[in-house]
Amino acid sequence: YAVPQLKLVIELTDNNALKNMANYNLAYVYFEIGQHENAQKSIENISPSNLDNSDRVKYYVLRAKIERLRKAYALSANDIILAIKQLPDARTSGSTTPMLNFLDEMLEQITDIESLESLLSTAEDSPASDRLLHKVAKFYSSNGSRDRSKSYYQRILSEHPNSKFFNSAKEELRKLEYQNVMDPKRVGVLLTLSGKFGKFGYRALQGIELAFKIFQKSSDPNPITLVIMDDQGEPERAVAVLEEMYFKHHVAAVIGPLSSKLADPIGKNAQELGIAMIALTQKEAVGGDFVFNAALTPEMQVRELVRYATEKAGVSRFAVMSPSGKFGEQYSSAFWDEVERNGKSIRGFETYPNDETDFRLYIDKMVGLANPDARAHEVEELNLLKAATPIKGHSKKFDRMFDLKPIVDFEAVFIPDEPKTLGQILPTFAYRDVDKVLFLGINTWNSQELMARAGQFAEGSVFVDGFYSGSTQPYARKFIEEYQQTFNQAPGLVDALAFDAAHVMASILRTAEPKSRGEVSDRIMNLRDFPGVTGKISYQAGRLTKRLSLLTVKNGKIEEIAFQ
Repeated sequence: YAVPQLKLVIELTDNNALKNMANYNLAYVYFEIGQHENAQKSIENISPSNLDNSDRVKYYVLRAKIERLRKAYALSANDIILAIKQLPDARTSGSTTPMLNFLDEMLEQITDIESLESLLSTAEDSPASDRLLHKVAKFYSSNGSRDRSKSYYQRILSEHPNSKFFNSAKEELRKLEYQNVMDPKRVGVLLTLSGKFGKFGYRALQGIELAFKIFQKSSDPNPITLVIMDDQGEPERAVAVLEEMYFKHHVAAVIGPLSSKLADPIGKNAQELGIAMIALTQKEAVGGDFVFNAALTPEMQVRELVRYATEKAGVSRFAVMSPSGKFGEQYSSAFWDEVERNGKSIRGFETYPNDETDFRLYIDKMVGLANPDARAHEVEELNLLKAATPIKGHSKKFDRMFDLKPIVDFEAVFIPDEPKTLGQILPTFAYRDVDKVLFLGINTWNSQELMARAGQFAEGSVFVDGFYSGSTQPYARKFIEEYQQTFNQAPGLVDALAFDAAHVMASILRTAEPKSRGEVSDRIMNLRDFPGVTGKISYQAGRLTKRLSLLTVKNGKIEEIAFQ
């Protein structure tokens, strides 16, 4: 009812003030009834300069809400700032609280510095400026421009002593002051050393200690000191420990953490502090120019598998059988992307529950045996042929001669799973007459359990690992021998990855004493073909990449494949 009445007022009146208010009310009605495009058109007909302060506030708030629905977050934030600035008592009025909360919501969506700087300019001399100062400062700090961030934090302290961001700005400035307060001979080691995962932390620690030659006599008058601390596998504890290493022990860099649930909080904190961190988590730690991921990732594994399969084995058509859930999804998605990136194709894809024990149906779906009705013509021909075959006393072997044959439209199958499950999957492929395909696997396949479970059906399969204990490479053999002599046990993947991370750090700190933590980070980013026990290591896009070990099963034994 209100819409036609308001339109009539707009059409008939010559009074600009009345027309403006009618357009505002029309836009408001449209907004409330969900006609947002009409609301946008109506509000564009309003001239805010012809409104008094009170009505101008309403105008900007409504426009901000419309722009939020359009996901024009920067425009929405700008309008809410303009609304706040219309309030004569904005700095003391409680009426600004909902508007400031709205602004905070918009700022969460804005990530480009140009928009943030523009909004800061609009917010000058308003209660909203502290938010923009803090947001811009955090942006520069997180992206490595810590000197630029400093001035914005200082403005919060001088211009907004009562701001909710005051203490945060004060703490960030303290971090910046400690940026170059470091001991170039101290390295932090942040690992989970207690609880049920503590044994993995100690294995990593042994690799690190071996790389820094902790157990060897040294002629170095000023050897590198390790500051070893237990993060207990808890994010809050890990962040506190990292800051203790930074502020109290002045470490030049950090190795760790190992637990994947610490990847994000510790990565973000290391980046904000500006301290180089080589993470050993399988989940990649987020950060920037100070965070380096050294662990074996799904992307690294599938890249090497697809490279071998396409370049050496000549495969162009692949299939995937994957367990359901996050683990399987992560590997199968990475594999699919890598296959397509190489211009090849996925011809079959099946997922199965993690507790599945019968894989006939999944394989049948992959090779066209699950729905005989779709191949009725073939079934009829086979039945006629069977009836015309003059053999008395049919056996199971005879009957199988006239079963539908699988349609194998792929040359290799990728299966990211454990040996226990592989012991059921691989024989089922043979049972369903799917042969002469190449089975591809991940580092979980690198176990004697694979042969115990899958036996002859694993023969010729190809998989990867970050470390192969049977390697004949001189550098790897030396590490294996030294590790066994020192700790009286054979090293595994965790030990090897930690050793390489520590060896990289030791080499960087011993080459020439770095003058700043930024210099430590720069040296890691310049890493090229560094000799590691897990392969030659190079920096690439936040990762310490390496050429993984390609492995196969030959005569019932795991062997390394010579492929460069």
